[in-house]
Amino acid sequence: MAVGQQDIKQLENILKKGKMNSNTKTAIREIIKAIKKGDYELAFELSAVKSVLSGVMNTEQTFTEDDEYNKSMFGKDIYSILDFLHHDLAFGGRIPSGMIIGTSTGHLYEKPPSTLKHPIVIMIEKEKKKCWENAYR
Repeated sequence: MAVGQQDIKQLENILKKGKMNSNTKTAIREIIKAIKKGDYELAFELSAVKSVLSGVMNTEQTFTEDDEYNKSMFGKDIYSILDFLHHDLAFGGRIPSGMIIGTSTGHLYEKPPSTLKHPIVIMIEKEKKKCWENAYR
């Protein structure tokens, strides 16, 4: 697994210096806990929060960050940092959130909804559903 101490330090730094709402902070704290416990399945599902993370703080989105501020602090926004982490966690044969794989026969595959009952994972799944519903209005 390509995930470890450096990722934990980076996430802890984001919690200390980054600008985000409380739901995003909670998601990051839970990712740290999951990695420390070696629960990479949970860390994978939690890091999917990147797919529903708004870069604007004053929105009705469940998970937000101030992307301009965070880019100035870290060189990247939190979305980008979590995206790399999520993809690293997916390298066990899983499809990362937001990715669609098309086959030569026309089949499309994407990451299925999580079946984990973690409260943050449930919030992420609800937010994804809301985003898809709003996309077709």
